[in-house]
Amino acid sequence: MNDGDSFGANVQKQLYGNKIANLLKELPKHAGDFMAHSKGSLKAGNSESELV
Repeated sequence: MNDGDSFGANVQKQLYGNKIANLLKELPKHAGDFMAHSKGSLKAGNSESELV
């Protein structure tokens, strides 16, 4: 890949990397705890409607 080919990829990496980091900062405290619980609940056979 030459510099012209990688320029777009580098710009996207910077934009999306920052956007994802900012979105993660906006999550409420302990939001990941619910995700760990909900994934396990779905694996146990519960439906999405039961989680909501």
